[in-house]
Amino acid sequence: MHRDIRSLCDISSIAVDDRFVFLGILGADSSTAIFDQQTLEFIGLFKYMCGSITKLLSLREFNKLVCLTSAGYLYIWDTSEETIARLKRITHDPLTLDGFVHPDVRVNPVAAVTPASLDECVDVDHIPGTSLLVSLDSSGELTFVDIHTGVKKGSCRPIESGNGLLCIKVQTVVTTFRGKKGHFAAIGGTKGQVIVVFLPIQDDMVDVNDIYTLCEKTADCVDLVCVDFRRKLGPTSSITLVAGCSDGSLRCLVYKHTDDELVSHKSASYVHCRAARKGHINRILALCDDGNPYAVSLCTMQLSHDFYTPPVNSTKPLPADSSTFCTEIILQTLLPDQCDSFGILAQVREFVVDIAVGANSHSILYATSDEIFVIRRSTESKQWLKPQKMEWLTPENRKLMTKLM
Repeated sequence: MHRDIRSLCDISSIAVDDRFVFLGILGADSSTAIFDQQTLEFIGLFKYMCGSITKLLSLREFNKLVCLTSAGYLYIWDTSEETIARLKRITHDPLTLDGFVHPDVRVNPVAAVTPASLDECVDVDHIPGTSLLVSLDSSGELTFVDIHTGVKKGSCRPIESGNGLLCIKVQTVVTTFRGKKGHFAAIGGTKGQVIVVFLPIQDDMVDVNDIYTLCEKTADCVDLVCVDFRRKLGPTSSITLVAGCSDGSLRCLVYKHTDDELVSHKSASYVHCRAARKGHINRILALCDDGNPYAVSLCTMQLSHDFYTPPVNSTKPLPADSSTFCTEIILQTLLPDQCDSFGILAQVREFVVDIAVGANSHSILYATSDEIFVIRRSTESKQWLKPQKMEWLTPENRKLMTKLM
């Protein structure tokens, strides 16, 4: 009996590097589909993960893919050329095409970090310049995990949080603070809670005994759903945190730091979900191109019944109530004199599950439940072009995935 692949693989998340496109597939035992970044040829599946994938983190420098699931599990997969070649052989093996894969030839994760509870790991990020992942639980505990082995290298609780914490982001640049080199990390939570933590690095480890923490509230009625750091244009004594909020606004929080102290300097709020009855920002990317820092936000909105704007891309029949629902991908320049400059990169009449930076800084990918689109920036005019659909589900890819799912 024919099985429609779309009913078997709803996309939950997306990640891209210079070689591959990774798609997280929903399911009780979820999987990650791997495609060639240039040709979109289907390579294979990383399978049998507990829970649905909520985040994919591609670490090209280590040839690793980190998968966080809704059950709080962390899976670390090897993406080296040797493993990918083995995965291709399994995918095209005659036994596989007959619906059988011997357990001895399956590709297994390098490590699987098992949580004690579902909220033990709500988000994860990589600490640049180290081989460490930092995972966040909802109560504020940070756990440091070796990317190669999955072994826990330490943990700390920088603050006892009475509110549920939702997300963490580590700044990419190295900062000298209180006489030590390390990275600032931002944590967003419910009821407007934001925590900035300095993680001192020594010998590829975090000195958990010398962590600096600053905690404040932006607004009691707002959740900070996603966070990122504004890209720096040069050496500066300040850091700017960009947060996507549950009320549809983007908040910029500026902090000044001296040699041994971090203080809140100023803040600003910008409404991204305009004309919306309800709206929230559930993904945010802070980027910099040609010296201009900007933020790309994924805004999900419920609109008034009489509001209708033709979507930028409409590839499928629209549901009857489509005029009350819209997803917008919005670009905002993060310069002091241009913060009111907005641009809509895409307007979609269905739910967008994730956005990601392309293989270069001149493209952004977004995924719906069953389709992928790319938004490219023209190298000549520097203008963002209309979204283009990526044909990832070709007949050949469909055939192979149907056999493997």
